[in-house]
Amino acid sequence: MKNLEQFQHYCLYTLGIKPSSTSSYVSDISRFNAFLEEENIQALNPDVVERYFNERCIDLRKATKSRYVSAIRSYVQFLSYNTQQYDFSDQLKYEFSAKRLPKVISMREFALLLESSNQDNAHEDERLIVMLLFTTGLRVSELVDLNLNSISLHEKTIKIIGKGDKERIVIIHDDLLVLLNEFITQIRPKRIKTKTSRCLIQSSGKPYTRQKIYTIIKNCALRVGIMDMHPHRLRHGFASTLLQEGADLRSVQTLLGHSDIKTTQIYSHLSDKSLQEKYHAFHPGQHIKKEKK
Repeated sequence: MKNLEQFQHYCLYTLGIKPSSTSSYVSDISRFNAFLEEENIQALNPDVVERYFNERCIDLRKATKSRYVSAIRSYVQFLSYNTQQYDFSDQLKYEFSAKRLPKVISMREFALLLESSNQDNAHEDERLIVMLLFTTGLRVSELVDLNLNSISLHEKTIKIIGKGDKERIVIIHDDLLVLLNEFITQIRPKRIKTKTSRCLIQSSGKPYTRQKIYTIIKNCALRVGIMDMHPHRLRHGFASTLLQEGADLRSVQTLLGHSDIKTTQIYSHLSDKSLQEKYHAFHPGQHIKKEKK
């Protein structure tokens, strides 16, 4: 992404921000840029910033969020001086219009993605990638870094090294097991051109990138009319589906690799919403006609 050393210089000597705060700003923007890269976002605008806060900063304290906004505001100003980026920093306020829940996908949408992945014009590894993301809850960065030695087809588990080098074990669904076994034993060996421990290798012989995964998921969804689809929505869908089907919060926290259960609790609100919808749709009281006076 953009040169953070230049941004650091801008904060210190143009804005006159003290060194300790500048260091925090640079760290905050590094995280923000990682999000932009992971989601393959090319154009920066207020909607992108709002999405970042709604998807990645939900569990942060108010003071931390406030600092993030200040850092991003300064970063947008910096970019406007050095690139073609327009300055929308004055539109960034700490109190966003709504604290929205993360966008998830339903089982129906997941079924549509699988249907799309079977079409003739689908990417050759599309079904495997969709299944991996939705049935394991992997982050897209964890997916592209997936190590062949971390997969146990016999035990139906994958060892993941997530954020902060935190290790967790995810379960391989039976349907995924079939696809993964075929890929590892039959497809991957034919693609290897140089020695690598990466599991997911493209037909070109190169490892998959986050940008490539993003494009595959987006195109898969567009073919069946699902808009605004990205890999992280599949992770959200994984979590909310587990909770809706009765999984406890601690188990979902472990499977997602969240260090703080507060991050996982956002999905319980989605589960509660689904429960309310089911209640109002199917409770027998809904079908009792009101007596005429």
